[in-house]
Amino acid sequence: MSRAEKRLKEGFEYLKKDDYKNAIKSFRQASSLASVVGRSELHVELAYFLAYEVAKYHRENQKKEYGNANEYTYESVNTWKAWDDISIAAVLVAPKDPKINELLQKFLGRNWEGIRFIRRYAFDSPLNSWTDENGSRYTRYTQTKHVQKKLGV
Repeated sequence: MSRAEKRLKEGFEYLKKDDYKNAIKSFRQASSLASVVGRSELHVELAYFLAYEVAKYHRENQKKEYGNANEYTYESVNTWKAWDDISIAAVLVAPKDPKINELLQKFLGRNWEGIRFIRRYAFDSPLNSWTDENGSRYTRYTQTKHVQKKLGV
């Protein structure tokens, strides 16, 4: 396990406890680690993404505390864009926890079903139509498998 992976796990543990400041600190430390070509490069890019999203989410929560009228609403966000490698990596690295799943929905702009399917592509029992693919077409299943291999999970 690389140092970036350890920092990411530490950051997710802080998120479970609603300790956003320490989570941001852990993700920033993971993102500042020198990226080695291969597995940890994607971990470092994921740490950049998570540090930014958690900081934005924490700032919006503070606005609610102080009654600022210009709050960012996550409920209306659904990007409908294709999944990129960082989004898939966020789902694969994140623990299966209701609190983390709720935050992933907000950070990625996805619904729960999309996140569940990415986990199913990688870890659970995929459908036969997915496993019959030979990789000539770049579908979400083959992309997820590619990201899973890069992450080493």
